[in-house]
Amino acid sequence: MTRILVLCCLMAVGLLYPQADPNAPSLQDENGASPIISNTPGKKVNLFEFQERVQAYWKERDFSQKGSGYKPMKRWEHFWSYLADSQGNLPTSKQLWDSWQSKQNLSGKDPNPVANWNTIGPTDVGVFSGRLPGT
Repeated sequence: MTRILVLCCLMAVGLLYPQADPNAPSLQDENGASPIISNTPGKKVNLFEFQERVQAYWKERDFSQKGSGYKPMKRWEHFWSYLADSQGNLPTSKQLWDSWQSKQNLSGKDPNPVANWNTIGPTDVGVFSGRLPGT
């Protein structure tokens, strides 16, 4: 039993480990020194700068090759493109956290206090309650 539990924990850690590599060659500058994405607090990440560097990186490489990393990069870019501001700056972790807390504060409130919802049926689900409710 202990072996199974340890094996399950190891598999969960392996599956949950982030698959993004912040030191990927496509994210580094021209000198190859500093990555464009940083964990430095307060440093803004610019989506437009990211796109320029990635396009320069993929200009001389085959993006259709299986396992090249092009598709995950494009997924990341597409996801964050909706969250970037007009200058292309991505939200900081503090901005994301503040947004989450404001959402949580609003979720406990009734959106429409004068609404009066009533059940219109069916209330008696009969014999086949799981598959065919109301029969």
